[in-house]
Amino acid sequence: MQYQVKTEQFSGPLDKLLSLIQEKKIDINRLGLASVTQDFISYVESLENVQPILLADFVQTASRLLLIKSKSLLPTLELSTEEEADIADLEARLMLYQHFSVKQGKSDNAAAHVDKLWQRKEKSYSRQMLQQLFAENLFYPPKNLKPEHLQTSLRTLFASLKDLLPQKAEIKIKLTSLQDKMAELKQTLERVATQDFSRLSEGKDRQEVVVLFLAILHLFANKLLEVKQDQGFGSITISKKNEHEPSQ
Repeated sequence: MQYQVKTEQFSGPLDKLLSLIQEKKIDINRLGLASVTQDFISYVESLENVQPILLADFVQTASRLLLIKSKSLLPTLELSTEEEADIADLEARLMLYQHFSVKQGKSDNAAAHVDKLWQRKEKSYSRQMLQQLFAENLFYPPKNLKPEHLQTSLRTLFASLKDLLPQKAEIKIKLTSLQDKMAELKQTLERVATQDFSRLSEGKDRQEVVVLFLAILHLFANKLLEVKQDQGFGSITISKKNEHEPSQ
C-alpha cells in the first residue's frame, strides 16, 4: 500500500525517511536523523486512511527519531541500552534500505532485480512439484510427518509465546511539578546568573531532566531567561535575562 501526500508517494517509514535525507543531502547518522525529525513527524500527522498496522510502523520510527532529537537537545540525557540499540537498528536498516532502494537508480541492486522479474510476470515456485498444481490452500507435508509431531511443535510454539507476554510489575513514579521546577530554576539563576544545563541536570533521573527542560522552554518563551546552544548535541547555557535588556 502507498501513501500520497501532495505529489510524493512513499511505501513506508524508511522510504519517507530516506527521501528526507536525500533531499537535504546529509549523511545517515544521528545528526542527520535529528535534523529531519520535525519533517517526518509533520508527514505522519498528515497521513489519512492508513491501515493501523502500517501507521504503527510510522509511529514507531517517529518515536525513535524523537529519541535522537531529544538527545541532540539534551546532551546529558542518558539513554538505556535498549534505546541505544533501537537507534542503531534504525540507522542500520535505513542504510540497508538505501542500498537496495530502486530510487537509487542502480540497475544491479536487489530491488531492481525483483522489480524486473515482476514486470516479466514470471511465476516462482518453492517446490518443483507445485508447478503443476494450482489448488488454493495446499498443504504438502513431509512423508514422515505424524500428528504427534504437529502436537509437539504447537506446544513448543505456545510455550515460546508465553515468554513474549509482558510481565506485570509495580512501578512507582515520583512526580515533579513544572511550576516547582520553574520556581527552583529562577532561584538558582538569582544566585548564579549563568548555568550549564549539564550541571543543572546532574544526578537527576530522566523524568526530572525532562521537566527541567520544559521549565527552561517555558521561561524562555516568556523572555525570562536566555538559552544558547552552539551546535547539535552541544552543551546548553542558561542565563538570567537582564530586565533592562530590550526584547528581541
